[in-house]
Amino acid sequence: MDTTQVLIIGAGRIGRVLADLIADGSSEATVALWDKNPQLVLGQMPLTSSVPSATVIFICTPSWTMRDVLTEIVPLLSKKTLIITLAKGCEVATGKTMPEVVQELLPKQPYAILGGPMLAEVLHHGHRGIGILGTTNKTAAGIVTKLFAETQLAIQPTTDVTGVALSSCLKNVYSFLVGLAIGSGMSTDEQRVFFKKAQQEFVACGLALGVQPATINGPAGLGDFQETATSPSSHNHRCGYDSGQQRAIVCSCEGTTSIPSIIRRLKQPKDFPLLSFLQNTLDHRQTVADIHQVAAVK
Repeated sequence: MDTTQVLIIGAGRIGRVLADLIADGSSEATVALWDKNPQLVLGQMPLTSSVPSATVIFICTPSWTMRDVLTEIVPLLSKKTLIITLAKGCEVATGKTMPEVVQELLPKQPYAILGGPMLAEVLHHGHRGIGILGTTNKTAAGIVTKLFAETQLAIQPTTDVTGVALSSCLKNVYSFLVGLAIGSGMSTDEQRVFFKKAQQEFVACGLALGVQPATINGPAGLGDFQETATSPSSHNHRCGYDSGQQRAIVCSCEGTTSIPSIIRRLKQPKDFPLLSFLQNTLDHRQTVADIHQVAAVK
């Protein structure tokens, strides 16, 4: 039986967790990690050696690096290699989602996006996660499902690729906002009301963007949002929390970088007050402290 050769580009938390899951759960797969910082993966093979032989490549790097990563590996790729991205954001310069960037650079390459409630810290501690695999390629769905069949990460394929990508972008935006609200000093009751408002706007925004109801209301949408927005281990939540504490946007994350693209895609962005507030804050038309006023509006 042929061995599935897995290459994971990006040796951060999620990249390492996926490598461990695949190595522990599949006797028919080999796993190699690579990172631009060679100190993170001692003795790593160069991409010129690992990319051509890879069956599956997971790209576990931020959205703002996706184009550079793809550009570097394009000349090395086999036509059958499956590309899977875990980046959950929009490209700043073009406003494109990750599937749109891949489609532009690799129009004929098998491709999937992996989203859903699957925080690295949760999986690392042995808890279950759900990976929503957006792809129209049945072979790709079968390969990835088999890789994680014996692990705590349950793979659920869907053909709503765009929906998974946009749900992931929105999840980061609204998780940042929840962190911002908590960090700004809202009481427990105020936080509860704000979370409900963020959750409702999250779903409404997804539907306005054309995400299928089953996607935005399912694990790829609400499920991912609910886990990420309430977890201190989420970078987007933590970035929002720190910004709330400092009364200023003090860090960048997928949530903040995706805002302009989401706004441009909406016909009526003013219908989404939390989203508009965050855009205004980033543009210095409102302050972080104004979140209390926005939250109070019914």
